Amino acid sequence: MDTWLVRLASAREPGVMATWWITLTAVLSTLLGPGDTHAACRTLGALDVRRAEAFAGATSAPLRKVYVDERAAEPDRALVRDYRGRGMRLVGMSMVRTSCEAAAERPGRVRLQVVETLGPTWAVDRTGQATALPKDRPTRRVVTLVEVRDGWRVARVR
Repeated sequence: MDTWLVRLASAREPGVMATWWITLTAVLSTLLGPGDTHAACRTLGALDVRRAEAFAGATSAPLRKVYVDERAAEPDRALVRDYRGRGMRLVGMSMVRTSCEAAAERPGRVRLQVVETLGPTWAVDRTGQATALPKDRPTRRVVTLVEVRDGWRVARVR
């Protein structure tokens, strides 16, 4: 699949074009998703943008601003390490939510019931060759967000 969109998404410049693509797709999927009417759901969308940046850059550093601690971040950190170890990064990684509702709220903590799918995503190797990942099926998750000193973070996903 060698389209202008994939070439744009896999641009080798220091993240400029890739970041533009990631941000655009993640923000649009969040803003246009029918399930993102609650403020906490939009916050989750913003955290998804940071996750996408981590995968596109093949670095787990941005995940510090997504997860409350290392334990919560470990599944994503392991995936970044796995792809980086194969000389690849993941571009796209937007989460498309079909529903998102606050199941429980209290000050500084919200539990969301979410149904989402992984949007268009490509595995890009060191040469810039992009391979589309298979389409995802909707997955139901419970995501707990907690407020910390400088914003909201994901504490748990199940």
